[in-house]
Amino acid sequence: MRVNEVHGSDLAADLEALEGLPIAGFVLPKCEASTMAEVVAAVGASGSRPMPSLIALLETPAGILAAAEIAASHPAIVGIALGAEDLAARTGMHRTADGDEILVARSFVVLAASAARCWAIDTPSLELEDMAEVGRDARIAAGLGFTGKLLVHPRQVPAVHAAFEPSPDELARAREVIAASEGTGGGRVAKAGSRMIDRPVVEAARRVVARSEQGVKE
Repeated sequence: MRVNEVHGSDLAADLEALEGLPIAGFVLPKCEASTMAEVVAAVGASGSRPMPSLIALLETPAGILAAAEIAASHPAIVGIALGAEDLAARTGMHRTADGDEILVARSFVVLAASAARCWAIDTPSLELEDMAEVGRDARIAAGLGFTGKLLVHPRQVPAVHAAFEPSPDELARAREVIAASEGTGGGRVAKAGSRMIDRPVVEAARRVVARSEQGVKE
């Protein structure tokens, strides 16, 4: 459930209105390091429910630059997400289909989430008709290391799911890498096709296979 930001009285009103509902977590907009303690305390003090899971939405320059601090600021934070449209409005950057202008912000979010061992969630695509474009944007996010993507409409779900699942070729290459590593006992440098592989390459391959298996279960 996305609530209003901490500034003003809207957040308190949101939490009061949601009291007693079976809500698993909250998306917290416009998070910055200076307000995290306040907003987490407000959510934790609302009612008698246990502390819900929290996703911090980073939509300001200060939020992006403090991504690592925000991601690690409380155990209830299960993910951090990029809000590129608000960020563009604040910075004056021109949004494009390729998204080159948000590459740095995307990378900050992925690195911070990885360091904190939480989810990295990409900014949503605002495209409502061209699902090929939605899928292309999601594949960029997946390639950068994001674990998921915000959506603005249910019709985007299949395209985004497909983008985050490994392609048959990716899965085949990953299994080839794992097999080559296991053939050496798993502890030495090996060769898969024309490529040298070592432990980081094998770990990446195992993540590809795990993503595929998770997709099958879902």
